This record gives sequence, C-alpha cells and structure tokens, in this order.
Amino acid sequence: MLHEYGHGTQVQHVPALSATVYNHQTKVLVHPRDLMILMAACEEHAHVIQAWGGHLFHQMNVENIHEVTRYDALSVETFEDILNEENGNKLQALLRAVRVALGKALVINTSNDPLNDKRLMSDYYYDLALGNFNNGMNLRFNNGKMQEGLQFVRLEPEDVLAVFSSFGLESVVEGERGRIIRLLDHGPVLKPATQKLLSEIETRIGTPYSKKLPTFQTAVGDRTLFAEKFIKPANEFEELPAPMPMAV
Repeated sequence: MLHEYGHGTQVQHVPALSATVYNHQTKVLVHPRDLMILMAACEEHAHVIQAWGGHLFHQMNVENIHEVTRYDALSVETFEDILNEENGNKLQALLRAVRVALGKALVINTSNDPLNDKRLMSDYYYDLALGNFNNGMNLRFNNGKMQEGLQFVRLEPEDVLAVFSSFGLESVVEGERGRIIRLLDHGPVLKPATQKLLSEIETRIGTPYSKKLPTFQTAVGDRTLFAEKFIKPANEFEELPAPMPMAV
C-alpha cells in the first residue's frame, strides 16, 4: 500500500514523469537512457517509504511485519538493521536505505546466461523501464514511420531528485545529489543484454544518447507548468461507475 502510494505522489510531484511515452499529449519524451535512472529512483523511493512505514508499524506492535516483508526489495528487518547501525540517526539510515534499496539479488533466474544469475533488483527495473518504453513507442509509430516532431531530452539532477522530494524523503535530497549527478554523467551500469536493448531502441528512435540533447527544462521552459497541463487534482476526477460482477 505505501509503496504504491509513493508512486502516486511521484506522478503528482515529478514533472519529468509527464514526459514519458505513454502520455500521448506530449511530444517531449525523456530519452530511454535517462528514463532508466528516473524509474529506478522512483522504485528506490517507493521501497524505502514502504520499509520505513513498516518499521513504524512494527513499533506499534503490528504482528508478522518482518515475515510479511521478508522478500521485499528492502525488508523492514533490513531497514531496522540499518537504523540500528546508524545509532538511530534517521537521516543517515534513510540515505543508506535509498542506496541499497535495489541492491538485492533477484530470487529467480530469468535467463540461461550465467551472467544473469547475478541480476539485481536495479537490473530488473532498468529492463522494465526499457521494455515499457519500447512497447509505448509502438503507439508512436504508424506503418513503420515514427510520429513527427518527437523531441527526446536528457535529465538534470533536479529532475531525478524531485522523486525523493515527492513524499517523505525530502531530507535525503542533498545527500543523494552527488550519486544522481554521477549516474546522469556516466549512465547506469548495465548488463550486456540491457545495453544491447538500449542500443536497439536508440537506433529505432534515431537518437543515441548525447550530452548535446536538450535538457527537459530547456525543452519545456517551466517544469511545473508543463506537468500541470497533464495532472488533474484528485477532486476533478469523475466518479467511476461500479464494476460489473465478474463472470463465474
């Protein structure tokens, strides 16, 4: 629940998330290389919010919280271990938690490639971001021709750091700045199959990643105003009819 709530706040407060391929109202799209970084940050934020919230529930004597979150990317027990190692310093614990949130090895092996036996949660989310981008681009092609006027942009640190400011982790923003700058400067470390997919996507869209790409800020002028065009306040959504009963 807290994990998905975290994602909901991200959509409301992270302007760059409105520049993704599934928003058919924009032709400004985050380049897939930086999209991986943005989406991984979204997952780091959501997993830390969930573990931190689980820790608060544990303090209220909620039963089985350790067992229930045992296989999470960041379990409550792991978060509490970090908090204890930091002598209860919440800021330091949250910073460390963000940095290890996607460092857990995947439980299942999704490939016969022995190198992929060591895939981490971060690798999974990089693949997911690229897969979703590729699928979304199918909607931007017609008879093999890409929609005209698409502009692929690169991100700046503030675009990614906005994820952590969206809910609950404002205190880690400055501590995370250096890591995010390095990620954007050098790109994430990718498995060979993921790097191959990224190269194929870049060929498909005719736009390899380059520092010469315009920034998101340059392309839209004002991040906040850009996002506000696509995000409705909660009270503006129409009430949906009750779902039909499922067939038995």
